[in-house]
Amino acid sequence: MSRSFTVRPTNAKQQRPGMEGASPGRGVGRGRGRGAPGNQGPSYRDIGQGARPRDRTVSGGTGHQEATGQQTEGNGNAIPDERFKRGDGYTLVVPNEKKRQSVLKQGQKELEAYQKHKESRRPANFSYVGTVGGPNIPEDEVRRQQAQEDRRQKMNMRDKREQYRQTQKQQEDKQIQMKKDYYRGQAQKKEVRQKKETKEREKKWAEDHRQKNQAFLDRLEAQQKGGRPHAGVRSTAGGSHDRKEVVEEEQEEGAFEGEENPLAELRDLYPNYDIQMLSEILQSTDGDLDEAIALLKV
Repeated sequence: MSRSFTVRPTNAKQQRPGMEGASPGRGVGRGRGRGAPGNQGPSYRDIGQGARPRDRTVSGGTGHQEATGQQTEGNGNAIPDERFKRGDGYTLVVPNEKKRQSVLKQGQKELEAYQKHKESRRPANFSYVGTVGGPNIPEDEVRRQQAQEDRRQKMNMRDKREQYRQTQKQQEDKQIQMKKDYYRGQAQKKEVRQKKETKEREKKWAEDHRQKNQAFLDRLEAQQKGGRPHAGVRSTAGGSHDRKEVVEEEQEEGAFEGEENPLAELRDLYPNYDIQMLSEILQSTDGDLDEAIALLKV
């Protein structure tokens, strides 16, 4: 391991005895190879109180080297005194010009070798006026083929766009048709349900109406079998309106007495109709059952 020392400028009084005219230098010692104890330079005590440790002579190897006008580099080469520029508190070492020239020369040689390599790999010159279609096809034919290819590509793109639109439209129509079918089915189910409910209501109403008519006819038959009080008796208990109804009922019973009762037959044929309405129809047809049935069918 090497050790370097940079010498600072000092006064002549602080230099070692016998070295007043010498310039401070730079030395490098070789660690363990400082030489024998007998070959070493004077110690700090021998130099005196005015001497400084960094101004001492550096010894190396087997010999002794004094700090003169030249100093030693790390590789053992002497550094000329002209390379040093001393200032206030520092010493500037100028680069080695010989080494610099060697590096520049090597770089120039490598650059020339690279240029030669480029020149050797450069393609040969040729004078060919290129055309669009090459030497075998005229330029007009190539331009025409390019125009046809452009038109073909445009047509293909238009066909693709049209096909895409048709596909999208078919999908939308399919979805719309599915929704229509769904809602149509819902409407049909609702209509069937409403018809069923209507039929059930009509059936229930007809059954209720039939029961009421049957109860009325049962009361009427019971009154016919048990006899009815005279109109005068009822007139004393009721008003003129009750007397008129009793007279009409007696007239109806007397008109159909002694023969088949057409009102009962008409009631059996049309149980949903009111007995009063059937009686009025019979009266309008003068008791003709066939005409009454024809009127009810209309």
